[in-house]
Amino acid sequence: MKQSELTYWMALAHADRMFTRRKNEILARVHELSTGQDTPLLSTFFEAGDEGWRTTYALTADEVTLMSETRQALPNHAFMLERLQEQGYELTTIFSPDYPTTLKQHLKYNSPILLYSKGNRELLKQRMVAVVGARSASPVAIQFTDGIARAMAQQGRVVVSGYAKGVDRQALESTLAGGGSSIVVLPQGITTFGTGFSTLHRWIAQGRVLVLSYFAPQAPWSTGFAMARNHVVYGLADAIYVAESNNKGGTYTGVTDGLRQGREIYVRQPSSDEKNANQQLIDMGAIAVDAQGTPIAVPAKTAVNEYPSIDFGAATDDSQ
Repeated sequence: MKQSELTYWMALAHADRMFTRRKNEILARVHELSTGQDTPLLSTFFEAGDEGWRTTYALTADEVTLMSETRQALPNHAFMLERLQEQGYELTTIFSPDYPTTLKQHLKYNSPILLYSKGNRELLKQRMVAVVGARSASPVAIQFTDGIARAMAQQGRVVVSGYAKGVDRQALESTLAGGGSSIVVLPQGITTFGTGFSTLHRWIAQGRVLVLSYFAPQAPWSTGFAMARNHVVYGLADAIYVAESNNKGGTYTGVTDGLRQGREIYVRQPSSDEKNANQQLIDMGAIAVDAQGTPIAVPAKTAVNEYPSIDFGAATDDSQ
């Protein structure tokens, strides 16, 4: 792909007031019209103008206005692209062979159209597992995280985490201590991770860590981004291990969404006096495991009324 095309990808990826699903629909249409091209020519799309956007790409009046505003920001994206490449960041489009197939399989049209990274992108082609849990996890959950992460490292699996305090950070540290590799998915723009890059520099240099973001490069951390980032953490993984979950928040939402989709999810078997949602998630269909990740046989419950119907709610796309 020509470097100039990446400017247009950045423009579409960070267009405000448009959901990821709609951006992927536009990409599908552009690809359909890009005869003989493996990757959609977004330059052609942006050069179409108001009339072309309406007739050729079937954009609504509001979308035409949005794309007109987005096109005006192209010089800013071109400048940012140059800075990113000078500083060693890499950009991966959803049509690139380096784009993780698991993400497209799990998120489908909600997959980010553009990823920013620094580190070993080959990790995206290996089998990945997510180790997740609450920021304020209990000591037993942290111990479980350590055991699971080290076990995954020994099995050669790449551990995906979000770099938050608690379970995320422990998963990363234990994976590296166990000789494994890890992918860190950021809840912020990749250029704002300065201290983190300093901490992880030697692991990145050794090819054992990849730092990943799909937000605008200079976007600061936010709670909303942290929630949206979880979709990518879960989407990258073939299997998900849950150390500890509250009955609301990012971990709980990600796991219940995963169960609704029939994902492979393992949850630490809690003791009877724990006040968390682990047992609730197991009752919903997650597989109970011990501290080594070995499944625990749970006695079947036969009483009809013991399992109330579960409403997982409508799927939402909160990644923009």
